[in-house]
Amino acid sequence: MVLVYYAFDLLHLDGRDLMPLPLVQRKKVLESLLAHLPKGSPVRYSEHVVGGGPAFFRHACKLRLEGIVSKLAASPYRCGRGRVWLKTKCTARQELVIGGWSPSITGPRDLGALLVGYYDGGTLIYAGKVGTGFDTPTRRQMVARLQQLRRERSPFVEVPRPDARDARWVEPKLVAEIEFTTWTRDGRARHPSFKGLREDKPAKSVIVETPAARDR
Repeated sequence: MVLVYYAFDLLHLDGRDLMPLPLVQRKKVLESLLAHLPKGSPVRYSEHVVGGGPAFFRHACKLRLEGIVSKLAASPYRCGRGRVWLKTKCTARQELVIGGWSPSITGPRDLGALLVGYYDGGTLIYAGKVGTGFDTPTRRQMVARLQQLRRERSPFVEVPRPDARDARWVEPKLVAEIEFTTWTRDGRARHPSFKGLREDKPAKSVIVETPAARDR
């Protein structure tokens, strides 16, 4: 397996702050910089497409990609959340915090489902159980990590009694990437599937993501 790194932006170069420059200018500097790399380098320049967003999005979904990222070409770089770039997902995906787990019917040391949620005003809101998307090695690895985060009480503000009955509670530190079809009326992720852990995402930053309206 060969890992390839796609660079899509450049914030500093030789002590110069590039963040105030428009995105297209920063990318021109980046492209020029990477042009000097030897042939076959694992570092690649990430090209972009101007216009045709709806058609580009549909094509990305046909290729079974996660989605697309749209950015304002004239925007300077700004840290934190904002509207200068948008992520449009082909399927509903959401980072959710793991607050507990339930064992499998095959044994107490095997993972049956994760109990997940999101933050709202500093409170962890329960969003349901995730019981699919795991292979055997992943289930065992997850149980090992979760056992290190054990706690006595639920970190969620409220959990339905049937879901809480056999739950093992954990400190809400791990973040999972979950794919699902939609949100239910009572705030649960419908047909959720585990896609992996997000080691780069602080648990406290996980909130409900509202999809932006788009022309399909």
